[in-house]
Amino acid sequence: MNEPTASGETFALEWFPKQLFPDIELERVEIADTAIRVICRDGDWSLQSDITPFWGPGTMVFHTQGEIEVRIQEGESWPLVARELAEDKLLPHFHTLELIERGEPWRLRGRAGEQHAVVELRADITAISWHADEA
Repeated sequence: MNEPTASGETFALEWFPKQLFPDIELERVEIADTAIRVICRDGDWSLQSDITPFWGPGTMVFHTQGEIEVRIQEGESWPLVARELAEDKLLPHFHTLELIERGEPWRLRGRAGEQHAVVELRADITAISWHADEA
């Protein structure tokens, strides 16, 4: 685990911690029919203090099965946001990825917009791959 995982290779889900707080410079987040893409300008994806299999600029792809839900925190509730609205109004302004939580479903939580709205992407993750930017 001290060597980086080759770009594009699938990362074993069981190695992913229950909670990960990525230290990345987020460029943007995209959702597609079968994936969530986290594009970063730089950063470290440390699984533990001494295990950092991915770093630098690149794209972490969370391959999904089924629907990707986009939710926004409103007090204690997390109402579902229509995908078109999310793609137009939330995802272009997603500026901070704070937490990735493994579970049923997986949760990617971050902040969007000037008001720093708390946004959560929920999905059944089937695989994860890292695609390093070539310098």
